[in-house]
Amino acid sequence: ETEREELKQWHEAHVAPLSLRFGLHLTPEFSNVRDAEGKTVGTYEFFNKPFGLKHWMEYGEGMGIDRERNLPLRHDTIVALLDPDHMLVRPITGHFASPADVFRTGSMKEGSGGNVDSTTTLKENRTKFTVRHGHPLSQEYGFRDGWRKYAHVAGEDSPATRVTATEALRSYAVGPPYVATALDMYRIATLWCEFAPLVHNEFPELMAEMYAFSIATAHLGLPHQLVSSMMVSDTSVSSRNDVGGGEGWRMIDAIPAADVCSFAMNSLD
Repeated sequence: ETEREELKQWHEAHVAPLSLRFGLHLTPEFSNVRDAEGKTVGTYEFFNKPFGLKHWMEYGEGMGIDRERNLPLRHDTIVALLDPDHMLVRPITGHFASPADVFRTGSMKEGSGGNVDSTTTLKENRTKFTVRHGHPLSQEYGFRDGWRKYAHVAGEDSPATRVTATEALRSYAVGPPYVATALDMYRIATLWCEFAPLVHNEFPELMAEMYAFSIATAHLGLPHQLVSSMMVSDTSVSSRNDVGGGEGWRMIDAIPAADVCSFAMNSLD
């Protein structure tokens, strides 16, 4: 309760004054790892991602679920899930267009190599992409098809078990920001909550919940359009000549050298 009140006070003091649209949703603790008898045997803090998302979609201000149909009340709303270490530098909407957004594509032929930066989308070969029902978008991450060895948690006959290595690389090697309609995101969240503990049972390591997200989307037949421009992480790579490996260093490279340190050198209140 003390932490809850501290969070509320900080939000009200520092975030709420910025906009009436900035709300705060607090969830229960979802980190516990349980054995087959339901006994708590450890913690995995990243369970809070799937379970927290589902809780917010069910009980968050302005959200909610039609319990008769088990569907979000605002099913057309665009939902973007970010990690706590992400920083917004421009709005995330449901609309993405080149050249501001760099798509990741490649041949669907098996063994055709890794993803490449592109000005056009994978499926529709267009210079823009709109998130809509059945068509989510996410940042590409470097785990390629690592999740496939755990796809059986969705059931031996799950569509996720039939995804090829190339399909996994092109459409399911995804991480935050995850962007989808509320209709799709709630379907994903429901299965994500089911699969994350099962994957963690077999792979009790970092990335377990991300593998579970990929499995959930593959099970639902929701291939993502991948982009490279929503994350910078590995300073050893450059975005020039497609060496960036799926990251948005072009934005950093475009900052004039004289301005790089201007923010740190300015006096801040």
